[in-house]
Amino acid sequence: MAIITVKNKVLQGGVHNMTSPYGMRTHPVTGKQKLHEGIDLTGKNGADFVVAFAAGRVSRTGYDESAGYFVKIDHGNQLESVYFHLRPDSITVREGAQVEAGATLAYMGASGQVTGVHLHFGLKRNGKYLDPRPFLEGKQALEEEAAVFRVGERVTLTGRYAAASTAQSAAYAAAIGQTAYVAAVYPGRNFPYQISKVLGEAANRNTLGFADAGALKAAAQQQAPAEIHAGDKVRFTGGSHYKASDSLLPSGGMRTAGQAVVKLVKRGAKHPYHLIGTTSNVWGWVNATQIQAI
Repeated sequence: MAIITVKNKVLQGGVHNMTSPYGMRTHPVTGKQKLHEGIDLTGKNGADFVVAFAAGRVSRTGYDESAGYFVKIDHGNQLESVYFHLRPDSITVREGAQVEAGATLAYMGASGQVTGVHLHFGLKRNGKYLDPRPFLEGKQALEEEAAVFRVGERVTLTGRYAAASTAQSAAYAAAIGQTAYVAAVYPGRNFPYQISKVLGEAANRNTLGFADAGALKAAAQQQAPAEIHAGDKVRFTGGSHYKASDSLLPSGGMRTAGQAVVKLVKRGAKHPYHLIGTTSNVWGWVNATQIQAI
């Protein structure tokens, strides 16, 4: 059990004892390994009144075999909060009602699949569950938009990540805090960003994992030296190239490392350097992180 200091409370008394964090765990009732899509909380003396995390509209109330009696609130910006395992007959709000932050919703209970009285609190953005703790602590803003990252960008892993882009849940945390590169982007997948320690042909062998935008933060970008101009010879470190300087997705497969000539430069573009390889098979636009002056 850990007492967390909150800025946006969901328990009226203000004391939030976290008995189970967000992440993979063995379900205490079913015994199966499953992503815990929220955090479990108790109050100072056990049970407490449950209050709204933030202002919003009550989108649904009801009963579910697993969640028990519940309340869901739409906060706008594709963000929804959920409150599970409430005491029967304690829900004080109706669907469609507008509520303010701190408004009483219900009383903590033990309905649904539980082993004792507690509140399961969860947050979903765009239909995907997030770790709600940083939102409770005020470390992550409600209105924060998910960033969009490009191949070659340096990023820092700030949340859990997966072993594959098509995984159903983010089960890994060992590399959180590390700074690496976006090695590939797979639009439309659950975890579209492949994060690797290096770029180029060795990226797959050095992959840390796959993440969604919510688990990444932009890191300081390593820019190519300013003295590189059209006509200069450079060393291409390997990786993807692009058909245009502002293309989102790479063209073709990975290009081999080697020497190249800079044919064009577009300062400020996503991929500012157009290369033609001499000992490399690169033939397109690349990022500043992929070239070195000779």
